[in-house]
Amino acid sequence: MFIPIQVKIVVYKIIRCYCQKKPNSCVGLIYLLQRSEGLSLKLGERIRELRITKGLTQIDLAKGLVTPSMISQIESGKANPSYHVLSEISKKLETPLENFLTDIEDQMNQQSVMKVARALFASQKYRKAASMFQSLLKYPSFSLEQAAALRLDLSECYLHEAQFDQAEHLCDEAFEMYRRQNNAVGMIRTLHLLGQLEFQQKRFHVAIYYWRRAHELFGQVEFLDPFAQSVVLLDLGNVYLQYGDPALATKYFQQADELLSDTTHVEQITEAYLGMAKSALKAGAFEKACEFADHSTSLATARRHIKASIDVKMRVATVQVQENLDEALSLLADCVNRYQKHNFKVEAIDATGKIARLHLQKGDFEKCFELCEHCISELPKNTLALASVVRTKAIADAATGQIDRAISEIDASIAMFQTHEVWSEVAETYSILGDLYHKQGEHDKAILALHQMKKYIEQNLKSRGIIL
Repeated sequence: MFIPIQVKIVVYKIIRCYCQKKPNSCVGLIYLLQRSEGLSLKLGERIRELRITKGLTQIDLAKGLVTPSMISQIESGKANPSYHVLSEISKKLETPLENFLTDIEDQMNQQSVMKVARALFASQKYRKAASMFQSLLKYPSFSLEQAAALRLDLSECYLHEAQFDQAEHLCDEAFEMYRRQNNAVGMIRTLHLLGQLEFQQKRFHVAIYYWRRAHELFGQVEFLDPFAQSVVLLDLGNVYLQYGDPALATKYFQQADELLSDTTHVEQITEAYLGMAKSALKAGAFEKACEFADHSTSLATARRHIKASIDVKMRVATVQVQENLDEALSLLADCVNRYQKHNFKVEAIDATGKIARLHLQKGDFEKCFELCEHCISELPKNTLALASVVRTKAIADAATGQIDRAISEIDASIAMFQTHEVWSEVAETYSILGDLYHKQGEHDKAILALHQMKKYIEQNLKSRGIIL
């Protein structure tokens, strides 16, 4: 039976007024309150803290009241005290009974905010989620594990908002908290996030260091969420692919692929539950807000699993191109269908661009042009995916004799890659530009383009920490 916290507090105050005179009349109300969920969530911790502060043992607190074992169960949240026991405990701890009741309400409010914030994060509303997580940092009542998890949640929001210094500071705090608890799962999550921070700042060698440390910790956890493992493996595969080691990248991608499985489309249901959670929170219905937020978070997490599983398949297809072009085409077509099914629109178009590149390799220029035009019309402007598609179309144009058009497209592609500071792609695209100028007989421009290629190869090596 659900009883709102406000009702619990009022009933307890009524009980306190006449329980001494008519104790039997209180039995039913006390039973209902004890049966209602969430009552002792914070209460046991509060009692334990006060007992330790007063220098009392569980035996001291239990004396003349209940058994020491019962006090232990109350403090651990496994048992709810009756009104009489709670009243006597408050006297021994020299703390007004109202303080315990207020703690219960505050804790439920905090939990509601936490769950809605996590639902917002899962729905990629990072700025709003960060604001809610930030508001929770002021509460000293969280356990060490909860405080560490809160810092990581906020750090992830800052990562998506490109506030790297704040994110790294929170990760350092969280890692120390998890280390003190010897919490390998928490340390894995923290190391993975630190790796993402370094990767976003182009410090790839440091990212590898963190992700390999996380990977080494897998063996210390008996039951580790497959998704937690797969995201580390996927990131390791991506960074080694960027480093030019497709064999090692494939190894990590295949390990991740084995861990992930597909589910069903959940985006619209996720958004609906999130909307209900926010409405319930505004109305002060904390229990309902928690319930709806839990549903939204679970569904959004499932959607992340879906995307990760498709991402892995696309990476496997990318590294298999040299071995079997037709198989790679089949895998990518399947990825496009899966992305579309689950409403990952940009990812579906990006995968279509990769299919266009494979048709270019096969010499099927008509199909390549068709897919490139579709991608260019659908992709957001000035994105990496668009830069890659425009370059693919330029190569196809050059192959069909449209050199001037190809040069113009290559220039546009270079500008987009430079905006995102992907120096390896800039260097590769300048190499293509040099070849085009050479075909045109414009040798001075070709030499200049090759000098630019050399410059950006060096820039790429510097960004990866290979040269100073």
